[in-house]
Amino acid sequence: MRKSLIGYYPPTAAELKVLWKKGLIVLDANVLLNLYRYSTPARDELLQLLDKLKERLWIPYQVAMEYHRNRLGLIREERKSCEDFLKQFDSLVQGLDQTRRHPFVSSELQTRLKEIVGKLRMEITTDSDGLDALRRKDPILDQITSIYDGRVGAMPDTAKKDAWSKEGEERYRRGIPPGFEDHKKADERKWGDLFVWMELLEHVRKHKPPVIFVTDDAKKDWWREVGGETVGPHPALVGEIVAMTASPFHMYKPERFVEFAAKQFSQPVSAEAVEEVREAQVAAKEAAKGPRKIDPAVLLALENIMQPTRNADVHRLKQTLDSLSGPLRDSESTRLWMQTMQKIAGLRELFPPAPAVPPKDPPGD
Repeated sequence: MRKSLIGYYPPTAAELKVLWKKGLIVLDANVLLNLYRYSTPARDELLQLLDKLKERLWIPYQVAMEYHRNRLGLIREERKSCEDFLKQFDSLVQGLDQTRRHPFVSSELQTRLKEIVGKLRMEITTDSDGLDALRRKDPILDQITSIYDGRVGAMPDTAKKDAWSKEGEERYRRGIPPGFEDHKKADERKWGDLFVWMELLEHVRKHKPPVIFVTDDAKKDWWREVGGETVGPHPALVGEIVAMTASPFHMYKPERFVEFAAKQFSQPVSAEAVEEVREAQVAAKEAAKGPRKIDPAVLLALENIMQPTRNADVHRLKQTLDSLSGPLRDSESTRLWMQTMQKIAGLRELFPPAPAVPPKDPPGD
C-alpha cells in the first residue's frame, strides 16, 4: 500500500539519509529573494551555508528568472518598509505632543520618546541607505551568481512552454499541483510554479537523483494541510516525481531546511538567523497588505523599557518585551521594532539567545 500511496507517507529514516547524503537541493525563488529581508549577520550565515553545499545545488531556469525579475522590486519594497516604519513612529510622537489627547503620558516619557525616535532614525536610515546601495552594487547577487555558476537549468524554448501551458490548463482544471492556486493570475505568471515543476521533472527524469525542494510558498498547491496544519508536501507532487525516478523526494520550508542543512553539512547557523528565516514568511505576507499602524498599547511597554531601574527584575522585563511584540506580532515592521528596542534598552545582555536545540532525526516537514 505504501508504494501505491507514497505521497501520504513521510520519508523513512533510510530515505532521509539518502536525501541528505546524495539529494539534489532545489531552492525556490522566494527562498533566495528572502535573503534581502534578513539582517546582514543572518544573511552572511545563510550564504555561507549555501556556499558549503553548492555542489548539491541546482536551480531551474524559471526560478533563476523569477529571482532576477523580482530582486529590484523587493529591494524597493524593503526600503519603503523602513520609511513607513519611521513615519509611523513620527506620527506616534506627534500625537503625544498633543497633551489634551494623551493626558496620562508624562512629559518625561514624551522627552524619552523623542530621544528614542532620534536613535531609531539613525538605525533605520542606515538600513535604508544600505538597501538603496544594493540597486547599484549588489554583493548578494554576486554571491548567488557565483554559487550557482554552472548549475542553472536550460531556458525552455517557446514550443516547450506552450506545451506545458496546454497541459497546465488540464492540470489546473483537475486540481493537480502545483500552480492551480495561481490560475487567476494574468499572462505567464499563472504558469510560474508549474514551469518550475516541469523543469524539475524533466531534470530528474534524465538524472534520477533524490530531491530536496525548499519553498517559502505556503499555498495548498504545494503542501498537504490537515486541520489548518501543514503536515507534508502535497501527496500528488510526491507521487508524480517518485513514480518517475524511483528516488526519494521531500520538501522543506526554509527554516526547517536551514536547521537540518546546518547540522548535515557541519556549518554553524545561529538561532537568531533561523528565527529571521521563520519571520521572513510573515514579513512577505504583511508587505503585500501595505503598512500597518503602531498599536497604542505599546506605550506602556515603552515606558517600562525606558525605565529599567524601576523594573529591574528580569522576569518583568521579559513580560515587557512580550507585550511590545504582541500588538506588532503580525506586522511587517516587527523585526525592526524588536531589534532596535532591544539595542536601546540593552536587553540583549539581559536575554542572551537560547542555545539552538539540535533537531531530532528524522527531520520533519
